[in-house]
Amino acid sequence: MESDSTDFSYTTPKGDPPSQSTIRYRRMMAKKGKDAQREYHQEKNSKKSSRSSTSSTSRIPMPPALAVPMPALESDALGLKIGTHLPHNVIPQILTLQKATIHWVDAYDLTAIYGTATIDDCHVHNYLARVSSKTSAALNAGCVSQYQATLAEDRHFQAAIKMSSTLQSMFQDVISALSPFPEAMTAVLLEKAKLDTARCLVFSGAQLAHSLVESWNSQSSPALSRMLFERLDSIGKDFKHDYLSYRDLQTLRPRVYLNDNTLEYFMTSLDRGRTDILCLPSLFYSHHLRKAHNKRNSRDFWETVWKWDYGKLKTQMPQVKRIILTINQDAHWILLHINLPKQRVEVLNSWQSSFRENLGDRNWSSSAHAPHIRNVIAFINEIRREFEMNWIEDVDMFDIFPHLKVPFQSNAYDCGVYAIVFARHLHKGDTVNNEDVQVKDQITSNLMDMDPFRMSFLQEIVPI
Repeated sequence: MESDSTDFSYTTPKGDPPSQSTIRYRRMMAKKGKDAQREYHQEKNSKKSSRSSTSSTSRIPMPPALAVPMPALESDALGLKIGTHLPHNVIPQILTLQKATIHWVDAYDLTAIYGTATIDDCHVHNYLARVSSKTSAALNAGCVSQYQATLAEDRHFQAAIKMSSTLQSMFQDVISALSPFPEAMTAVLLEKAKLDTARCLVFSGAQLAHSLVESWNSQSSPALSRMLFERLDSIGKDFKHDYLSYRDLQTLRPRVYLNDNTLEYFMTSLDRGRTDILCLPSLFYSHHLRKAHNKRNSRDFWETVWKWDYGKLKTQMPQVKRIILTINQDAHWILLHINLPKQRVEVLNSWQSSFRENLGDRNWSSSAHAPHIRNVIAFINEIRREFEMNWIEDVDMFDIFPHLKVPFQSNAYDCGVYAIVFARHLHKGDTVNNEDVQVKDQITSNLMDMDPFRMSFLQEIVPI
């Protein structure tokens, strides 16, 4: 057995000096004892386990963005005086919530409201008065910039509502994390109550602003006409949208007759919504259906219709229950609504003096609409035969009626706008102004002109 004074520091085979652990190991191996070897390995494993345990308890993993000293939480926007004794993963959530809440209160003019958990009449009155004054001022100014401001105000409300929903979610996360800390959680719950009351007022303000805009849009207004002129004047002559040109768009001006292309565009857009309703544009009638009726047989008829879109008819007709068709009669737009299951053809004509009393009779041949009705009846007969729609009975027994309760135009130039609005209403139900039509989109009987609808059409094509 070698003594402890033996030199174990001789170099390795590569000529490098040994490490201290190597020297200890050589010394142990020199003792030639299995117990010593076991003791060495136990000691080594024990030290490794100790280092791992110390590391896991003394250091808490933190996201890179939080690897900085956390500031103490004192009196702040949330009213929390909770110091830094909370878990590190909760502190950044509270800091983020504080910053977001302060931003929301400042950005949406809620400072006067955000001091209490209860809303009194004074809070409601003052806040809604500010909303009403701001919105009305923008509407009554009647220029493009103010109209943009009104739309911006609407987006402002939507952003406020969206942000308050985000804040609510953040509050819930913090409250869940603070469950072991009742004092801090109580403070957060109190602040959440303040958020809820402010959020209620934001919703009320948004509803008030919407109602003011809808009311203003439903009235004939020189300011609205002026705004419509200004917007159309600002559009360049190189304008192009789908197949609409600058010239087509200018027919949306007040007191201007809508042309074929503009009406065609809105009717075509309707046809994309439902499979049980077929919306046929005016060009289909004037270029195909009217000519096809003069053909001698079905083959000639379908050769003419093929030029439009036979494939579309073949695909859609088995599901179609109603057909909506615009027709230009003596420079005046009318709408035909064909209800196949009820075997009924309704004529929607906004020009009151052109109605015939005998239109509600099967003896409609003397009606001013008789030529168009004959063409439509022939069309129904052909599609019934071509697509084997045997559930449609004898087309000669179809009833022809004027559509009841149709609002009449009070001028000579809005018939095309009426036809589009009629079609949109029938796309949602069986009648004009049915219950599925929003109040702002309904046609009242006292409208002097259709400028609000012209502005709405323009907004769909060229949003501000």
